Amino acid sequence: MKSDHSLNSILQDALENGSDAFVVYDKEGYLVSCNQNFKDLYGYSDEEACPGVHAIDLIKIDAAKGNLAPGFDQDRADDFLNERYSFEELHKRNFDLHLKDGRCIAVSERSTVDGGTISIQRDITEQRMLENELRQHSGLFQAAFDADSNICSLSVLKTGVFIDVNAAWCKTLGYTREEVIGKTATELNIWKNSEYRNKIVQGIKNNPSIRGYHAELQTRSGETRVLSLNAEVIDTDGEKCVYFSAKDTTNEIETSKALLESERRLVDFTKASTDWYWETDEEHRFTFISRVVEESTGVPTEGHIGFMLEDITGAGSRNQKAFRVLSDTMADHKPFRELVIYRFRKDTGKKIWVRSSGVPYFDNDDKFIGYRGSSSDITEHVILEEKYQQSVKMEAVGQLTGGVAHDFNNLLAVIQGNAEMVKEAVEDDRPELVHYLDAVMRASDRGAELTQSMLAFSSKQDLTPSIFLLDQHIEKMVKVVKRTLGGSITVKTDFDTDLWYCKADAVRLQSALLNLCINARDAMPDGGILTIELRNREVDENYAAMERDISTGKYVSLIISDTGCGISQEKMPHIIEPFYTTKEVGKGTGLGLSMVYGFARQSNGHLSIYSEVGIGTTVRLLLPYAEHEEEHPKLDAIGTAAPDAGIKKS
Repeated sequence: MKSDHSLNSILQDALENGSDAFVVYDKEGYLVSCNQNFKDLYGYSDEEACPGVHAIDLIKIDAAKGNLAPGFDQDRADDFLNERYSFEELHKRNFDLHLKDGRCIAVSERSTVDGGTISIQRDITEQRMLENELRQHSGLFQAAFDADSNICSLSVLKTGVFIDVNAAWCKTLGYTREEVIGKTATELNIWKNSEYRNKIVQGIKNNPSIRGYHAELQTRSGETRVLSLNAEVIDTDGEKCVYFSAKDTTNEIETSKALLESERRLVDFTKASTDWYWETDEEHRFTFISRVVEESTGVPTEGHIGFMLEDITGAGSRNQKAFRVLSDTMADHKPFRELVIYRFRKDTGKKIWVRSSGVPYFDNDDKFIGYRGSSSDITEHVILEEKYQQSVKMEAVGQLTGGVAHDFNNLLAVIQGNAEMVKEAVEDDRPELVHYLDAVMRASDRGAELTQSMLAFSSKQDLTPSIFLLDQHIEKMVKVVKRTLGGSITVKTDFDTDLWYCKADAVRLQSALLNLCINARDAMPDGGILTIELRNREVDENYAAMERDISTGKYVSLIISDTGCGISQEKMPHIIEPFYTTKEVGKGTGLGLSMVYGFARQSNGHLSIYSEVGIGTTVRLLLPYAEHEEEHPKLDAIGTAAPDAGIKKS
């Protein structure tokens, strides 16, 4: 007995020192024993929870203390106990008991051999709260996982088996969730290249958290998708798993490639174009300009960046009306199109014409931030247009001059004829009148010469062309030229050997040469050098396009150069107009160059004049090549420097 008492004492001590509440009921439902934890759990006093009290009495005490959960009917206490306990047979039961104050009691009951009940109870309120919170978090995670627009998956680290994938994963790769869960990526053959998989696996081994890995996956249909992938190793129910989150960057990469290709295409277009493209900031300072700008302006790209247009162009450019229009338009932030201004090359000072179009551009807040546009060098076009207009003008003047000269020539013929008849009639009876009649006839002869010059300009003079070697005729004329020019001017000659034959009126040619030499003499009042050159030339398409009134082919060129005062660019367009002269009054008729111009045109040749003030003037008369039985020399190309641009020589 003593041994049993000691055992019960030891058991009671163990129950008292345990953390759980412990209570024993007999088969009738009367309390046999309980520990202090049981009393503390429900707030029972020693008198309330003493051996012999019935379980239903404890329930009533709980009801009085407000321990019972809302909705529990005190009158149903017997039914509750009968429902809860089946004392006739052994039973095992685990359930949660929820109290009114919100506590949750985990109850674990076992029936005894004699029909009683042993109940072990524990306050698991905090545990249940944590579990509820975990379930909520798990639900939130699952909702976020499913709703994430990124491609997400959860797989076992060790085996690679998919635990879950989200809707974006399925949509992107073309699988259903049921087809994926339980399989590996290798089994699904979604890796485009095993190297990507191996790289990521190795990365996870080295670091449980990886970011921004590049990967290419293959969809069910075989399409390749490019991903930017993040991975995190996490614990799930004690097992290490890998959470993958990836952004599909396929479209971004394709867009980026297309943008890059577009930029490259634009760069190629810019390089290939003779136009230059530019951009300015809000203060109209260049922030970008194509490198081709240097070819036309002589100012490199670096010489434009950070500067305004007015900083780069000369003062003469800024004074033009079009420049002021451009400045006002840009100040008002308005677009402009095909606005033409002139400026001067930085290196040579040569005037160039530039046509520009531009549009203002604004930021997202409609704040003006600059201009973007393009410009082109239209100098050649302007020159061609001026030459065309000059050609049209000269054609009209030629027709007028030819008509006047023809009628005037008829009048002179009448005057000369009548003067001769009067002279014959009076020379015996009135010899004192002969002197006056001779003056009339000399004036008529001079008028006839002028009409011939006018007819020559209008290309209506009678020519007698022949085929000859130009050097043979010019050599004969050189002595005459030297005597005509005087000793203060040195005459030099430079003839190509094996000159081609040309076709022209030799007499009119000699007159043209003499006219050109006299003009050169008058341009060198203090003396100088006159050079006569003869060259074989071949006109190419570029030169013919520039000059308009000449055909491609072979020519023999007569070049007269002087070291005189030169002619200004303002006067150059007018020098071949009839009666226009740069000489002093009484020093010339203004028909010399006009006659040479008409002779060149009527001979199917060409006249060009190049002059610089203070340097001199070069006149080139091209006469058409003519076939001849002698062997012709070969041709070699020459450069394009003025005044031989676009012409080849032998």
